[in-house]
Amino acid sequence: MQSHKLGCCIQQNNFCTFGKTKNMATTIGEKDYVTIRVSKKVGKSGIKRLTDYARYLEVNKDAPKKVSKKKIKELADEITAAAWERLKKKRGFKWL
Repeated sequence: MQSHKLGCCIQQNNFCTFGKTKNMATTIGEKDYVTIRVSKKVGKSGIKRLTDYARYLEVNKDAPKKVSKKKIKELADEITAAAWERLKKKRGFKWL
């Protein structure tokens, strides 16, 4: 038995099983893959939410964990300016 951040790992044939419950099992098998088995009770919307969350984690794995207030203000100002320009163009404001 080996312990990891995810909890207790039960090793069998080079596979680690984490968080095994009556209706769900999470297994780390090959080098880069995790298998999650859930019951049908989760349904299509639950599976969609799980895959969306997994996709989010994969895409954002290298994203910075914290962003400075200065950077947030810069991005907010940039978005506001772009939105204002689109609104002026759409409404025909020529004097601003």
